[in-house]
Amino acid sequence: MDKHKKQRLIDYINTHHADFVYRYLAGPLRFQRRQSKRYNKLLRFFGLLKD
Repeated sequence: MDKHKKQRLIDYINTHHADFVYRYLAGPLRFQRRQSKRYNKLLRFFGLLKD
């Protein structure tokens, strides 16, 4: 999958399935998907990610 197609897919998932993504990842799905949950928790800890 090329990087532009992957980014469009991630954007689609974040907009159309926001409840699911925020519930399981504590924030939006990231380009480096494996790190999404950790990165979101870290941003939330420092107050850089709002609910």
